[in-house]
Amino acid sequence: MYINILFLIIIFFPYIVHLCNHELIEISGTIAFLSYTNNMECTWTFNLSSISNKIHSRNLLLTFRHFDTEFGHDELFIGETIPNVSKYNSKLFRFSGSKLPDPCLIPLRGDILRRSIWIQFLSDQTNTGSGFIIDYKFLVNQSTSVKLKPQEVLIDAEILHPLENKSQHSKLTYTYPYGTISSPNYPQNYPNNIICRWHLYHRNAFIRLYINEFHTELHYDTLTLHLGQNLNNRAMILYEWSGYDIDNKHLFIRNDNLFLIFNTDKSYSAAGFSLQYQIIEKEVLKITPTDELLDI
Repeated sequence: MYINILFLIIIFFPYIVHLCNHELIEISGTIAFLSYTNNMECTWTFNLSSISNKIHSRNLLLTFRHFDTEFGHDELFIGETIPNVSKYNSKLFRFSGSKLPDPCLIPLRGDILRRSIWIQFLSDQTNTGSGFIIDYKFLVNQSTSVKLKPQEVLIDAEILHPLENKSQHSKLTYTYPYGTISSPNYPQNYPNNIICRWHLYHRNAFIRLYINEFHTELHYDTLTLHLGQNLNNRAMILYEWSGYDIDNKHLFIRNDNLFLIFNTDKSYSAAGFSLQYQIIEKEVLKITPTDELLDI
């Protein structure tokens, strides 16, 4: 009897998660989280209603002085609270490992009393790091002492029907209705600190993607698939890929408006990616058994 009870406890309660929550009400300060343990879930929330009474802030600057966590398992997330949007879909940044992150400058958009900023740290049940130290400061305007080199927009392409394509921004030519999209320099390493954007659209059409190859710096260099025109709405993110392991290489998307956005940070790079696209008008629609059907 006792053995059975012990077995059930081990199966259904394998570990206890240690929760901690902190409310930050000052316009500047330091978050020091050192020598953390396993199975932790800690959240720091900036109380913008209290802070806005002290200074009419427009930006939040986060500067990392130390960062060391178990790579890929113990992760730090930074996001904003958006009404009717889950925390998973409202993340702005994600960090893991021992690489010191660049400063994060977060604009306070819209109604700051409803869009609070939060920092969350999650650790798993094995191994730890030495933790992190973050300085934070609310700024009225972007600080001139913070030298954040903007990302270079390397590709800005519209892949549309020839009668609709009036864009002059693309540095490369992409064919309609099918062709290949790849990261800059592929199969050689892509550059650091760039952003590339591809917009696939045809009214009432469907979009098919096939991923040939994919290898980027895990967590830091990402390819995002975004539905619709509002790129600030993270709830419309369909996929966000990084690393080298993608489960779904065949995608069939029941949406006629898709953005592919490739972001890289300031250090490290990899071979990148290559994918095939096809914009399918309804009268020529054919679905193969290997396609993943996404009813969006």
